[in-house]
Amino acid sequence: MNKRGFEFSFAWLFAIIVGIFILFAAIYIVIKVVGTEHATVNTVCAKQFSLLFNPMETGLASGKSTNVSISIETRIYTSCSELGSFGSQEIACSQKSGFKDEWPAKSGGILVNNKYVFSDKIEQGKTFYFFSKPFEMPFKVSELIFLSAKTYCFYDAPSSISEEVRDLGVASIKLGNCTNEDVKVCFGNSGAGCDISVFGSCTGLGCESEYDSGRVRKDGKTVYYAGSLIYAGIFSDPDNYLCNLRRLMQRVQNIARLYDEEQAFLSTRGCGTAMSSSLIGLAQAASAADGTTQTGIDNVIEAAARVDGENSRQRGCKIYGI
Repeated sequence: MNKRGFEFSFAWLFAIIVGIFILFAAIYIVIKVVGTEHATVNTVCAKQFSLLFNPMETGLASGKSTNVSISIETRIYTSCSELGSFGSQEIACSQKSGFKDEWPAKSGGILVNNKYVFSDKIEQGKTFYFFSKPFEMPFKVSELIFLSAKTYCFYDAPSSISEEVRDLGVASIKLGNCTNEDVKVCFGNSGAGCDISVFGSCTGLGCESEYDSGRVRKDGKTVYYAGSLIYAGIFSDPDNYLCNLRRLMQRVQNIARLYDEEQAFLSTRGCGTAMSSSLIGLAQAASAADGTTQTGIDNVIEAAARVDGENSRQRGCKIYGI
């Protein structure tokens, strides 16, 4: 090969190498840009979902329900932490990539400090269902927000639960006529084929119906509930449930102690309530309740009933529900 031919071949080889380098660099940049865009989209998605929780505040209503539809297959991730005064939750989002038809890693989680959102750790779909219920023990503690992308079928539900579901108009809950596509929730000894089992056992002070307290069996674990926490046990991953329940019990403790200070102040103004003992008893019961025993939950219900009874007997000096 002559010198000129060698130079020509080397020039082409060099151009090919440079071209390959530029191509891979371009692909890398595109992937990085797409990844950055996904992270931004996921952060915005998580923020938008967290903002949806605000309209779910019930105020004086007994509950609210709504649903949101998205054009892109989406995953919502929820996690819970007990760190801090009242703990927090992180809401994260991931939307399926059209570029690769893959799920990018979740990113851009949003911390929520003053909400109690109950759901499975990952909810996936294009339609997400929300409903909320106030949690009272006996005074209002907070709103409970329930999130799901699945349809739940309540089988053999007690009349009180069925009526409540109908009144709320929760689109993600069916009453009977279960199909294989549904998450089947059985109440009492309803037989085999149940994904979730709910049992009522409330018989003591503060109980109006059997299902005012009891236990929920889900994913091989049992958690204990009171009041509207029955829905939390059904819709939530057990670990998230227990974390949120302990956050709620911390809130009950703080509110009970604030009311104790209030009733002490009222006493100095000639408006004594003599409720200190029952309020401190409620705070102590809430401190001991962690959702892993029926006794712990029942003690909170009974302590709350005593507080409510004493408060209702006050004529002009009620500390709540005026």
